[in-house]
Amino acid sequence: MNKRIAVEMLNKQKIKLSQTNADLFYTWKIQTTTYIKEIFGEHSNEYLFINKFSQYIVYSDLSYDKQLDKKREELNQYLGNCIETLSHIHIYKPPKRNFLNRVDNKILVPIIIALAGGLWTLGFRIGQNSSDIKNIELKMENNNLKDSISIILRQPFGIPNKVSDKDTNSDKKDSTDNNGNHD
Repeated sequence: MNKRIAVEMLNKQKIKLSQTNADLFYTWKIQTTTYIKEIFGEHSNEYLFINKFSQYIVYSDLSYDKQLDKKREELNQYLGNCIETLSHIHIYKPPKRNFLNRVDNKILVPIIIALAGGLWTLGFRIGQNSSDIKNIELKMENNNLKDSISIILRQPFGIPNKVSDKDTNSDKKDSTDNNGNHD
């Protein structure tokens, strides 16, 4: 619904109000209340006014026709104010409901707890698996180092490994004790 249609509806209700007698006043009020609720929303002041408006005539010093005319005048002014308000604001659109609004909290809380627990378990398992892989790699590297140490220890001390004899002789010339004596 747009503003133009809403204003037309309210103007038609003003015309109906002037033609309505006391017997049809209640049906007019129901129809107008429905229109106001759709235009301004259920929690608007405009809706609250028309919803609580009493269409009944109380016997008093004023005649029945004068009381009815007074109510018509009050409602006519009210509809005029609604049309003026509508020219300054937009038509009410109810908020859209998303998944979280539609699901009851009694169902939503256990779902969130189950999802959080599942995600934690998944993360824990992935972390355990990756740390196990690292442990296996470290064990393999440790075994390789042990093998290389055992190879070095099996070689006789007099035979150098990967070092030429020339390098060992030059080391012997340079080796002296604290007093300047050679070995």
